[in-house]
Amino acid sequence: MLVALPVVGLLLGGILFFPIERATRGRDPHLTIALTIALALPTLALGSLLRIPGAWMVAEWLMLAGALLARRTLGTLSGNVERFGLVHALVIPLNFGAAAYVHAVNAR
Repeated sequence: MLVALPVVGLLLGGILFFPIERATRGRDPHLTIALTIALALPTLALGSLLRIPGAWMVAEWLMLAGALLARRTLGTLSGNVERFGLVHALVIPLNFGAAAYVHAVNAR
């Protein structure tokens, strides 16, 4: 699991990052806004497969958007897919953690 998260994050993050960077030509704020919106795709897809309520998925997306903005504030994002990949890798543990919590609460 410790190896899979960064690998999946970088691979899937790269799939989203490079077309968005090319479309926005790496210019802010368009790049950051597009990457923030792109984080919603895997969050909603994995969240719906795990049967997480919509409000939880929106809260997860807002946390991921905050993490992306923090990474963006601390350094440049253009040409550096690793920064987006690490934020993108957070989708997996956040969704599985939310699913575990929601299903544990509903099982009571």
